[in-house]
Parts: sequence; C-alpha cells; structure tokens
Amino acid sequence: MGYQTEVAEGRQGETVYYTGSMDWGELVKQIVFPYEFDAELVAQGEENDDDRMQRALATKRIPALVDYLNEPDHFFSAVTLIILPTDLSKPALDAAKAGPDEDADYKFEQASPTGLGRQKRGTLYLSGSVRLFPADGQHRITAAEQAIKRGNKKLAKEEVPVVLVPYRRPDQVRQLFADLNLNAKPVSKTVGLDFDTRSPMVLLAKHVAREVPLFTGRVNRISNSLSRTSRNVITMNTLYQGTESLLKGAFGAALEEELRAVHARDSELGTLGDTVVELWGELIEPFSEEWEPVLNDEDGAAGALRDTYVFPHGLGWQALAQALGMLVAQYPDDYAKLYRATVDAIDWKRTNGDWQNRAMSGERVNNTGPGIKATADYIVDMARQTL
Repeated sequence: MGYQTEVAEGRQGETVYYTGSMDWGELVKQIVFPYEFDAELVAQGEENDDDRMQRALATKRIPALVDYLNEPDHFFSAVTLIILPTDLSKPALDAAKAGPDEDADYKFEQASPTGLGRQKRGTLYLSGSVRLFPADGQHRITAAEQAIKRGNKKLAKEEVPVVLVPYRRPDQVRQLFADLNLNAKPVSKTVGLDFDTRSPMVLLAKHVAREVPLFTGRVNRISNSLSRTSRNVITMNTLYQGTESLLKGAFGAALEEELRAVHARDSELGTLGDTVVELWGELIEPFSEEWEPVLNDEDGAAGALRDTYVFPHGLGWQALAQALGMLVAQYPDDYAKLYRATVDAIDWKRTNGDWQNRAMSGERVNNTGPGIKATADYIVDMARQTL
C-alpha cells in the first residue's frame, strides 16, 4: 500500500466513507482533476456529456482563494474525494473482498472494537496505483496547489479535513456531486458580508452603517432585497458595493495600498473611513427632504419612497455611488457641486419615461449590472452637460 492515514469509517445509505485529514502537500500529489478524468472516459469511448464527472473549473475563483490561504486564520471545510482505481470500468477493490490473485485498491484496518452504532476508527491504506478525484472541493484543492507552487511551503504541511469514498461507477460520482451541491443552500451575499470580520472593504461598509444617520439601524443584514414593508433603506450587499465604488473614485490606483494599510492596522480605518462617510453623506444630501420621514421613523416611510422613486432602490444606490465615484475621480475640486446640481435636475419618480430600458422595464426597477451601469452613465452624462 502506498499511503495510509488515520480515519473513522462510516456509512450513509449505501455509501461507505472514511473521514480523516491529509496534508495538502500529500493530497495534491495524489489528486486527479476532472479534465484528466474526463479524458480517460473519452479514451474508453464514453464521450457523452452525461459521462462527465465534474463541472469545469471556474478559474476566476482561484486567485481569491489563493490569497485567502495567505491569511493566518484561513480555514477550508472538508473536501470529498473519490478513491479511483486504475481501471475505471471496475469499482475500487476493498482488500477484504479481494481474491488471492487480485490487487486491492484500499484496505481499512479497525483499531479496536466499538459499540453498536458507533463509527469504527482505524487506518485506511491506499495502494500506490489509486488516485483521488474531487467530487467536491476542486477549487479549494487547485488553490492550495497553486499557493504551494508560489512558495507557501508551510501550507504543504497543513492538514485539510477529507471524506474519502471508494469509487463504484461514473454515475455514482456525478450523483454525489449533485447531492453535495443541490442539497446545500449557500447564504446570501448580504449574510456572508455581515459575518466577514477580515475584509477591509467590509469593515468600511460596516463603519458607514454605524456612522451615517440614515443607515444606522436601517441596513438589511439578512437578504439581498428589501420588501415593501421593510423599514430598512439599504442591504449590506448594496452598501458594500456602493462603498467600493466611492472609494475607487476617491483613491484610484492607490486604493489597494490604502486597503492593505487598513488590514495591517486591523481595527483602524484611517483616512478611508473618514472619506467614505463623507462621500456617502454627499450622496444622500440632495435627497434629504425625501428621507426626512424615514429619519423620523414614520411607519411605512421607506417602502413609500421605494414605491414612488428610483433612487431608494438597490439600483439607485449603486448607480449614484458609481456616478459620484466617477465625478470624484474626474472633477476632484468640483465634484460635490456638480453632483448636487445634477441630482437636483433629474426627475427621480418611477413614472419618468427616461428610466425605461435604463433603470426600469415597465413597472419593475432593473436591479441588474447593466441597469446600474446605464443609470450611472445617465447621471454622469447629465453632469457633463451642466459644465
């Protein structure tokens, strides 16, 4: 046997599995990625898309995961690995079931007897010919592999939780991938941001939520949308996006260095914190009269504004932040005056025909990327016409 690790044997339904941990350095040596596995199936004549074992790797996700692994408190959840035999037309062979002339792919030796219903602890031995296929976790494994190649040698010795499942047939792997992903419910981006305690941009958005009076106690930290009856005026996701747009406009290429400084100071936000609160104040000021009932905590005031105007919607917040950020970058001495004059000149009622096919489709506000950009460009174009 080529590799051994301490595990606990368990069973769910018909699936026998082993839970334990592996060093990243050892794991990446034994891993076979989906594109390699699928190529083997094609070589066997199984070219149908229905025989693919995994989705394609989303390469855009990898750089952020590699960076995350450099954080001192990084933590990845367990990856699920299939124990692959050399011959994919046959199941992985358990030593306990192997004949005298058969080479086993794996063997589990129980350390000591346990009571009924309890997991069996022991040692799992893998033959030198088996490979491990990620039924769940290929992006995390790819990130770890790249981080190690880029010089993160300590990571190679760190342990990652693993669930090892013996291979039976291709459709078992496909179904396991579907079960792991379809039955999991990812949290909304708003919830994820609300629980983030590391990202400088998130810390700045939370700072805005505390320091800007309109947002204090009125930020939705649970979902990415606001209901008709919600007293909240903005979601954490929208506040984060708007904060990023404003700071990009104010600091340009220097923003990354400023954010690293925030990260180093940990609890201090420095110039960024003061600047972003000031910019959010500038953004809100032209609408101060409309927001007065909300600040006075009148029942239904926030929902009534969303019923009437475009600006209180997620699209409105993000478009205004993008537009103000662009004006700050292009007109650093005159942006405040230019922004206020422009916003005052725009009819923000949802009945304004200028919003159709830009901020709205029929009676619906388009809270989409293209809709936000089109609305931001509209505001900036209007501003330039006043020069």
